[in-house]
Amino acid sequence: MRNFFKKKKKAGNPMYQGAMVLLYNLKVDSVIALEMLCDSLDLKYVHIAPAEYLQPIGALAEISGVARTEEVYEGPGFSETMIVMKNFTAVAMNDFLDRMKRTRGIYEIDLRAIVTPNNLRWNSLQLREELAAEKKKIEQAEAVEEQGQEAPAAQQEVPEGE
Repeated sequence: MRNFFKKKKKAGNPMYQGAMVLLYNLKVDSVIALEMLCDSLDLKYVHIAPAEYLQPIGALAEISGVARTEEVYEGPGFSETMIVMKNFTAVAMNDFLDRMKRTRGIYEIDLRAIVTPNNLRWNSLQLREELAAEKKKIEQAEAVEEQGQEAPAAQQEVPEGE
């Protein structure tokens, strides 16, 4: 006899097959909206607790060959929101970030990263430190660029003959 009440398993979104998102410090509204977005895309997500901050990123992202450690973080966490994406193609990453921007309830994510061979053995605190430093450099470069664009306009205001 056929069971009509049995839920059929979805085939999954091939764009996100094998992909995963690590989530850090999200506010309640953002958590709900981001979980709903990930569920709609059949995208696996994992909330990372401060106690796990010393675990290698690769272990948190379930990468074979990168093992968890016995260490438990007991210090103060960090305040920035952060997501770390694993196994995203460029197309999938752009699609996901675009969907995040368009999804009501997902507020600004301070730091974003992709798991790479360079950072998969770092812990969350090391990754956060690197991302925060990169973000600061970008903001400083943008400020310098803005000042450079404003300077010619200010020079034009000086009357000729002086």
